[in-house]
Amino acid sequence: MKWKIRISEVGREVKELIETAKQFDLVIEGKRNDMRDFTVHFDGGFPVEPLKEGDEFTIGGTSMYIIALGEQVNEHIKGHGACTIDFSGALAPRGPCVIMLDGVYENFDFLRDRAIITVK
Repeated sequence: MKWKIRISEVGREVKELIETAKQFDLVIEGKRNDMRDFTVHFDGGFPVEPLKEGDEFTIGGTSMYIIALGEQVNEHIKGHGACTIDFSGALAPRGPCVIMLDGVYENFDFLRDRAIITVK
């Protein structure tokens, strides 16, 4: 297991943001409190190994795969406790701190408070 965290709060605007932009920001608890309505906060530590393409990324029991990573994702998570998760189905990240996941989802019920996120 490379990373295991628990969602502490899903901001009330996150589901609409996913519907329109197909992405959300994942932020460690205590950071970016001014943007709480638009972010998913998590409790837990940082990855014990660098994340890479092909890793299994599971949120609340729904598994996906990392298809691409921005060039600064691993450093940004460790340094700032944040990254962007993208469900758009695009093959290339839209920015240096973006994790691209496979699949385009209609229903994001797996994204809820207290859900576990793992990467392996």
